[in-house]
Amino acid sequence: MIVTVLPRRPIVAAALSTGFFFSPFFQWWYQSSTSWPVVWALVTMTGLVWAVKTTSVKARVIWAVIVGYITAVMAMGIYLPYILSVAYVVAFFGLGLVVDQLQNGTRWKQSLALIGPTFLGGAVGAAVTGLFLLTKASTVNEFLSTVYPGERLTPSGSGDARSLVVLVSSSFTEALRNSGGFLHLNSSEASTFFLTGIFLIPVALFAIYLAIRGRATIPWVLISLVAVTALFAAFILIPGWDGLAHGLFLDRIPVERLRIGIGLVSLVLVVYVIRFMDEFSPKGGILLSTLTALLFLSSQVVIAIALIHSSGTAAFFASTPLWWFYALASSAAIFFFARRRPGLAVIAFLFATVPSSLAVNPVYLGVFDLRTTAVSRAVVSVDKSNPGAWIGIGNPLITATLVESGVRAYNGVQGAPSEVMWSKVDPKDQYRNQWDRIGFVNWTQGTGEPKVTNPSLDQIVSTFDACSQFAQKNVRYVLTNEALDSGCLTPQSRVTTQTSKYTVFRVIKP
Repeated sequence: MIVTVLPRRPIVAAALSTGFFFSPFFQWWYQSSTSWPVVWALVTMTGLVWAVKTTSVKARVIWAVIVGYITAVMAMGIYLPYILSVAYVVAFFGLGLVVDQLQNGTRWKQSLALIGPTFLGGAVGAAVTGLFLLTKASTVNEFLSTVYPGERLTPSGSGDARSLVVLVSSSFTEALRNSGGFLHLNSSEASTFFLTGIFLIPVALFAIYLAIRGRATIPWVLISLVAVTALFAAFILIPGWDGLAHGLFLDRIPVERLRIGIGLVSLVLVVYVIRFMDEFSPKGGILLSTLTALLFLSSQVVIAIALIHSSGTAAFFASTPLWWFYALASSAAIFFFARRRPGLAVIAFLFATVPSSLAVNPVYLGVFDLRTTAVSRAVVSVDKSNPGAWIGIGNPLITATLVESGVRAYNGVQGAPSEVMWSKVDPKDQYRNQWDRIGFVNWTQGTGEPKVTNPSLDQIVSTFDACSQFAQKNVRYVLTNEALDSGCLTPQSRVTTQTSKYTVFRVIKP
């Protein structure tokens, strides 16, 4: 996509693409439902650019076929918040291209004829997906009837200070690995983008002002990208327009899920700021460039001061010791982009992105089979002698081990909740809003009957007491790496690994 827009800057395009791929958001949410919407958006925008720049009907048809295929692939991920977020960016981008064509003398009908095949390809891909979903209507209805994401509507202006801090906290990516999260969110939920383009908006506005004042070609694509950013910001920050937001389907996107759209528009903003500067030879003045870079740097310093105040200097630097380096590298990237020095800018951009996320997904060969581990073998052995339902309490490997071992367990990942299972956990439907959702189901120590909470939208955590009525009727074994103090548990098996000690308990009567 970047090479299409900046054909004379292939190295800059490669560096920007690499840095964007190593965004913390992608590396911590490393799954198809996060990658394919962005792939679809970039491919569709590329197809639209080629549609208006080429005279070849064959080329437009080829792009339409590609867009149609990837539309279906992306839509199979089903996760609407991510799809809607990037679709807004594509829609505004396409509108900017059309207005740009009209400005250059192309008529409405001709403009629509140019981009029509691309949109037709997308429509066909969407129709194919629709037919597929019709064959899975019962599953779709189960999914959409959940509290989250099916029935959840996000009010306008529901963004808070924490969501804004997480959005711009790219310099603190180390905390995701060293501390297992950031601002009491797990690593995936707290992951974000280095929002270079968002902080370049003052430069983009200056470029738009110069074009209008000089009666030059107005950069409508740049204007459309700033406009969609403003729409996202308004939905996050400004309350009171829920009716309009509902009509625009914006309320189907939780505030934290808008992050993928903001990250995408940030990348495209960088590309079009470079393009505008290349075409019209302006560059941000030294004052504007410096102030723009300082705006980002100041945001990171303020966050650092607040974290030191809340957690202490030692804990802060233990979780994110190189935050200052990433903050300075990011500020340098913004400064050099504004000064029309994209070669230097992308070097700083790579320093700000790749090192911080490189170690998240190491290169590996094959798949590690937990069933071959001593813990899993112990689980299978105990269950084989007297099968029963399991509860896992402790680190994430507990749940993974129970799932891979193939035993009946109350831990796991649910696409839609099992009424049979939750009728045992919560027979009075007291916590239905907490468990009626897609998400990870885990357990923690507690007293009395299960109490269900949501640390985040897709996390379902229930308390467990072996002496409770639920445990006595429905649970036979507990796998844990924690010290459990209960008169209703007796150890069945113990396994010591390099990192932890695991115990299989059997539930007994009090």
